[in-house]
Amino acid sequence: MSNKNTKKPKTKNDIAWEALFEKYSILEKIHEIGYFEIESNSINEFRESRLMAKFDHYDTLPTIFEKNNETADRRSSTVRRWIEWILSVISDE
Repeated sequence: MSNKNTKKPKTKNDIAWEALFEKYSILEKIHEIGYFEIESNSINEFRESRLMAKFDHYDTLPTIFEKNNETADRRSSTVRRWIEWILSVISDE
């Protein structure tokens, strides 16, 4: 059984997403305008975008998404845009 209070080790995706959130002020933009758009080539600066967009299960979400889940829950348009982006990355392969 998974314990949500147990701190999981940072993955390569965690590190790359944290760098992206910092470089592009993603959370600030989401709070400001309600969403954030990013091109896959910007993500590729840190790690291959197709690997960064692979979330098979809640447990595989990058830590920064888990920490800021309340933002995504309140802003369905943000979630929709992330889903659209993930689908676009997959279709670009």
